[in-house]
Amino acid sequence: MVDYDELFSYSTVKIVKIRDRRLGILHYLFMFTIFAYILGYQVLSSKKYLALEQPVGTIRSSLKAPNWYPNATFNSYPLCQNNSDNATCIAWDGTDVVYPPTEATAILATTRVQITYENQTCSPTIPNYCYWQNTSISPYYYIVDIESFTLMMDHTMNAVKNGIQVNARSLSGTLLDSDGHKRTSPLFGISGQSDIIPLKDILSYVETNLDSQSDTASPGAIETFRSAGIVILCLINYDNTYSFNQDNIRYETQFKKVAGTEFKAVEPVYSVPVGQRMTRNRHGIRIMFLQTGIIGKFDFQVLLLTFVSGMGLLAVATLIVDALATMVLPEKEVYSNYKFEKTVDFSDMRKGKVDPSNPVNSPQQEMA
Repeated sequence: MVDYDELFSYSTVKIVKIRDRRLGILHYLFMFTIFAYILGYQVLSSKKYLALEQPVGTIRSSLKAPNWYPNATFNSYPLCQNNSDNATCIAWDGTDVVYPPTEATAILATTRVQITYENQTCSPTIPNYCYWQNTSISPYYYIVDIESFTLMMDHTMNAVKNGIQVNARSLSGTLLDSDGHKRTSPLFGISGQSDIIPLKDILSYVETNLDSQSDTASPGAIETFRSAGIVILCLINYDNTYSFNQDNIRYETQFKKVAGTEFKAVEPVYSVPVGQRMTRNRHGIRIMFLQTGIIGKFDFQVLLLTFVSGMGLLAVATLIVDALATMVLPEKEVYSNYKFEKTVDFSDMRKGKVDPSNPVNSPQQEMA
């Protein structure tokens, strides 16, 4: 007859309670430390209950000339009277200054331009070979008071996996210089409108004067940032993990100069008569936008994984205490007798050398 109780018996772990305050206090100390690490550091401090992702974004930017610009007089602008390039000045508005008209991740504010007129000439000796020949080249032109132009930035953040999308006009923003110090600008961070920052403020954040010596100037040469151009990074960092309310999203806008760089762009303009064109050789302030950050959303599965991974440390704590008890402390042999129980030799039992009805003595019986 089948013994179903034996067939479906349940095997469990044997727990031995060692009544020794040294081991108990040490084990509870390990448990408290592990619990504090999981709850205090992993959950509360490191926000390991959030599903994190790096957002993507879009940005719209433009430049605007100051309001007084149409009435500008070159005589009042010192650079027009004294410069090392024998250049003259030209008054351009925001549309003329920016090239190309639309970019997704950058904007160029022209500071110096040279205009070349060309005709297309074909070689009679080489079939199907044509080239552009200069007919006239203008002097260098500096844009009048480019520092007083203002940069408008309207950016949107999108965390696709977490389903979060917001526009900067509804967020609180912080303005930082290249060293990470907070700065203020009158039209930056105003609720309900895009951020507006004068170019002269941006240049001050990166500690650069357009009329100072360029990083790329040849030894002995005199070439300014206004003449050679400059590249500036605009880093926009989004974050909603600084508090326990993930609906509070903020962003930081930081400007940094890229050392040892200059920037130019050549704009071709083709005229109606075939074979004629004008090129504008532009140098200027190249501002490149980089949107990044960390956006999180509560996720129970992430929280569960945090606790499960932390609970694995409890097994390590138990292993350490067991090792101390059975291999280090003076009473290690006694602890080992309680912890490890030997069964009968089942080979001898099958050979009839051991009486199955007489189980092996427990450690308590052996000590008695």
